[in-house]
Amino acid sequence: MAASIPDMETILPEAHSPTPSPAPDGADLGFRRHPRSRRLLMVDYLIKNRVYRDFIENVSGGGVFISTRSPFEIGQEVVVTYQLPELRSPVRNKGVVVRKGREGIGVKFTWN
Repeated sequence: MAASIPDMETILPEAHSPTPSPAPDGADLGFRRHPRSRRLLMVDYLIKNRVYRDFIENVSGGGVFISTRSPFEIGQEVVVTYQLPELRSPVRNKGVVVRKGREGIGVKFTWN
């Protein structure tokens, strides 16, 4: 029987705390609902039936920032798969691009 792939809600339940943390780059995002963890993780992600491979720079219970030079648009649906070193199975989440810039994209998890 194949093992199921956990999502961030299962892995980092403490990241769903209502304690906000400020946006690190000074962007006008107000406060973040989920604390961010700086990590450099390889990520495979699917957008519009095409698979990309880049790196996650930070991760939280609510989303990830992916370092990429590929041109994506806000609102595009994304499926991300990555491996946290402390877990045996890869993590898979659905999300949506909520921020884009020269350095990459911000993906908010949708939990669907």
